[in-house]
Amino acid sequence: MTNLRQSLGIGFLCVLLLGFLRAGEKAGAQNCTVTVQPGQSVQQAINAVNEGALICITAGTFTENLTLAKSLSLRGAGRAQTVLQGTVRIERDQEIKVTLIALTVTGSRLGAAVRVAGKANVTLEDVALTESFMGVLAVGSAHVALATADVMNNQFDGVRAEGTSLITVQSTRIADNGLDGVVVRDSAELKLNESVIENNKRCGLRVFSGKASGTPNTMRGNGADLCGFAPVALRKPLVPQTDKTQLAVPGDFQNLQEALDALAPGGTVLLQNGTYEVGLTIWKPVALRGNATLRALPERQLVLSVIADAQAVTLDGVTVTGSRGDGLLVYGPTTLRNVQSTRHADDGVEIAGSAVVELLSSSVSGSGDDGIFVSENARLTLLDSTVSDNGGDGIEARDSTRVRLQNSQVSKNKLRGLEMRISAQLELANSQVMENKSDGLALRDSVQATLESAQILKNGADGLLVTDKARATLTSSTIAENGNDGLEVSSAATAEIRRTVLQSNGSAEACLRADQLCSGVVAIGDAQVRLIDSAVRGSADWGIMAWLRRCGATFDFFRGAVAFEGTNAIENNNRSGNHKGNPGAHPFANLPDGQVCLP
Repeated sequence: MTNLRQSLGIGFLCVLLLGFLRAGEKAGAQNCTVTVQPGQSVQQAINAVNEGALICITAGTFTENLTLAKSLSLRGAGRAQTVLQGTVRIERDQEIKVTLIALTVTGSRLGAAVRVAGKANVTLEDVALTESFMGVLAVGSAHVALATADVMNNQFDGVRAEGTSLITVQSTRIADNGLDGVVVRDSAELKLNESVIENNKRCGLRVFSGKASGTPNTMRGNGADLCGFAPVALRKPLVPQTDKTQLAVPGDFQNLQEALDALAPGGTVLLQNGTYEVGLTIWKPVALRGNATLRALPERQLVLSVIADAQAVTLDGVTVTGSRGDGLLVYGPTTLRNVQSTRHADDGVEIAGSAVVELLSSSVSGSGDDGIFVSENARLTLLDSTVSDNGGDGIEARDSTRVRLQNSQVSKNKLRGLEMRISAQLELANSQVMENKSDGLALRDSVQATLESAQILKNGADGLLVTDKARATLTSSTIAENGNDGLEVSSAATAEIRRTVLQSNGSAEACLRADQLCSGVVAIGDAQVRLIDSAVRGSADWGIMAWLRRCGATFDFFRGAVAFEGTNAIENNNRSGNHKGNPGAHPFANLPDGQVCLP
């Protein structure tokens, strides 16, 4: 009897438990406004439901691009079970609240796995954003909360905030992305807490502008952990900082980043001879010295980053090489002394923000793009240094930058020697710009340049191009043996040439043809040119010409002025023999044919 009662009791409990389970399943199903099964369209479900709906997506792969413009939730069966193959776009000018939970979004080749715009407020919880062009992109004034998620293996950035957007990242892993782990720019804001950012090809966290805050996060294996204006407080140091002002690698530490983290501000790390594979973040005033090679970690696109918060950083005697992107990314005050930056796939050195950078007895060579790229409000000084054999320009500077070269050489670059744009300023003294494949120097937009005792020699195109509203002053300089024109001044640009020699320009073989014009000085458009106590000799075509049909141009395009002061020598030009007389109103009409052609 006792056994029978026990059996009946157990059976009753089982029935009761089964009832509760079935009731729970029924209640869970009732929470779903609609459930999407494999073979059905998630977008059709989105279109059909009202605001505030919960769309449940069962296990399976759903290949479609989704657009959401209303408040609702998408809930999968788990990130390993429910896979959305495509892009999720969430945007509306009015505030909406959208939640994605327990699913994976992957395979968006032309954009972000999740793109949030307008005034959308989006929560991404327990999701994976993988193998897309980008993981998550927030633009406009969108808000995105990313929690307990994985953002991995995307071609470009993992997480990117632009405009006035806000992204909050909590307990999330951002790893193995093809460029940066997290990017903040414009007036966007990032709140980063208790997350892991690792093995991203360039920067773990890069802040161009905007605001970033939060708690310390684990960062490792990136091209560099922090870049630009990224706050140092968001990165957990590998080891605690000490009061030691000198440390040796590998004596005191095997790991160079550990040594930098441990070093007291203002201290020095001494590197023994050898090669170190690194992805360094320099975040405080330190010196790094030694006859050693710093090579990028495998497949990484950066060797070393100096963030804006760093002060008085010095690199002395090291070689920086082997990046799949830039060699050095510098936002803080830095001196490079006896440093070689060589053989990077992109720029040798990128300088931005308000960085003040000096290259002393250093060289930048063999980069796939520019040798040195300078932007924003940065300042660059080259003293006794060389920039050569790079795949783009030797030096490209733009925005409100200032570049100063003294006793230096920019040579044999595949494009221009120097390219100056927007409001950049250039001072070049006792330096050479030579044997670059295109122009020696190109000054554009509103650039201002002062060149003294400069030698602009044997460049493949023009020696010096001054265009748009740029202004250039040359004193005691030489512009010689350049492939096309020695000096071209065009648009509304201004050039003043003092005690300078322009000689044997138009050295390219094509310049001897009748359909080519390669002159010492060419004025086009509204250009203003003043020649003071200077000489123009041995040009292939005219010594000095305006862009007019009478000078051999295909159309008339000159409304500016060419003025002469002091004693100028215009002689032995017209090597092509293609020009007769010296047309125009100027003091050189009685010279041999082909010396000057003006209105």
